[in-house]
Amino acid sequence: MNCPKCEGVMQTVSIGDVDVDRCDSCKGIWFDALEYEKVKGMKEAGELVDSGDAGVGRMHNTEREVKCPKCHTLMVGMSLHDQPHIQYEMCSLCGGMYLDAGEFKDSVEVTFSEYLRGMLKPRE
Repeated sequence: MNCPKCEGVMQTVSIGDVDVDRCDSCKGIWFDALEYEKVKGMKEAGELVDSGDAGVGRMHNTEREVKCPKCHTLMVGMSLHDQPHIQYEMCSLCGGMYLDAGEFKDSVEVTFSEYLRGMLKPRE
């Protein structure tokens, strides 16, 4: 499988019983459907899975026409609900998601201000 952003080769990275794909070149990460949620809760996941340079990730984050590396469907740009500064691509057909280098690590490391914002948010 090739990276949807830079066409680099995606290599398997195992964490626990989950295998995710990371680009050898730009270090972007592909999660098959539901893998993100499984890996997000694992201790040390950020350091093990996301070894890329966040600056390179920000550079690739500007790309808008991104096709799914699995089914080649045009993916949809999304933001994490609790961390809207993290923008990722999601495939509406297979449910996979792609995060640029640095985004997964950022998503699992909740800052103090993000914690406070969550505490102050009205409950639905």
